[in-house]
Amino acid sequence: SKATVSVLYWTKREGGQMKSVLICGDGNFSFSMAIGKLQETGDLTLLEGLLGVKGPFKIKCTSFDTRVQLLGKYHECAKILPALDNMGKIGVTVEHGVNAWELESHYPEERFDAVVWNHPHLGTENFNLHRFLLCHFMHSAKNVLTPNGVISLSVLEGQSVRWDVVKQAEKVGLALAQRSPFFPSKYPGYETRRNRTGGSFQNSHTQDHMSDALPSVSLRFSKDSDSKPILTEPSPADDRLVIPKKKVEHAFFCDVCGKGFKKKQGVDTHHKQVHQYKKYGDWSVEGKKLKCRHCDKVLHDEEARWQHEIANHTGDDVSIPHPSTEGDQTVQESEGYGYFPCEVCGMSVSRHPDWGMAAHLESLKPIVGLELPCGIGDCTKLFIEQRALRQHRNFCRLRDQRPKIETQDRPLALYYGVGLILAYLGYRLVRSKSSQ
Repeated sequence: SKATVSVLYWTKREGGQMKSVLICGDGNFSFSMAIGKLQETGDLTLLEGLLGVKGPFKIKCTSFDTRVQLLGKYHECAKILPALDNMGKIGVTVEHGVNAWELESHYPEERFDAVVWNHPHLGTENFNLHRFLLCHFMHSAKNVLTPNGVISLSVLEGQSVRWDVVKQAEKVGLALAQRSPFFPSKYPGYETRRNRTGGSFQNSHTQDHMSDALPSVSLRFSKDSDSKPILTEPSPADDRLVIPKKKVEHAFFCDVCGKGFKKKQGVDTHHKQVHQYKKYGDWSVEGKKLKCRHCDKVLHDEEARWQHEIANHTGDDVSIPHPSTEGDQTVQESEGYGYFPCEVCGMSVSRHPDWGMAAHLESLKPIVGLELPCGIGDCTKLFIEQRALRQHRNFCRLRDQRPKIETQDRPLALYYGVGLILAYLGYRLVRSKSSQ
């Protein structure tokens, strides 16, 4: 075919060398399809500009999802995948089930001149998880690069700062070589898709109605730490998304303790539960007297301090013993407490042999299908984030030792509620009889 002849010509022109490119996490493979079509026509200018690498290219297109999952999530894959399968003669191949931060295990003997990942996302708005994800990706991609290889990463503007992309690359010995705008519309047929729903977040409708709808930026990294980055417009300062803190104004205040609320319903509920029924004991704003043993926060009682320390400081210490078990170390030691920093990204990882590092790595996979079980006692609750799992396990482990707040007014509140229900039922009965 004409395309095959063109590739053979380029290969001969370049001394028989085709540059190897690995495309990671391509969702519905529309980016790979666009690159494949350009390769067919012989127009390599766009890809050469993105990578800073001279063609021709041998392109390996991959996805995290399996082929069956792709066909179920993206209807267009029914046409795209067979078309890519037919591009083998021009150096385009397809693989599924490839994890972007485990490239060494997928390609132990192969080395690539460029590794590409466009718009990575775990399906959850957690900037810390994405920082850890990209650090692991950079570390893995670096290990499969040729000596002069590059990594091309495209993200939405603002993400590069929130996710601290450049710092993650520097952690693993990579340097920013170029930063430039990335325009998906230049690649024919390419659409950025959400990995949870398959819907586009940069579709033509949005672009038609918003002039600055979710612009993207391309970051190119190399092993050469001596090279100075080439920065094109917009500048890195423009990439920073500043979200001002919204000042909370209270319109209603409790007449007993002075606590403020935005709505009247809030102050009414607070007054009944806290001051009338004394659900939380003898509570008051000024009653906060116990300081957290790990930060400056001041709390009302031992139960509140215990919950705060469990939720916020478990990863900073060996254990947070419950007030009722101070001095008893058997609970914390028997359950494998203790954390260490991941040697790649620095995230706090549990020393638990069954779910520590495994759960950390699982948290860096797309949210779809991710199920991390609690596994303590008879608890079968599942989580999609390691942070939530860790916090739940802290409470679940000590749930039987949680202190009880004794109040003499609690039975009265129960009787009061039952009385209201009975009164309402009696009222409805009288109304129904009178209407007859």
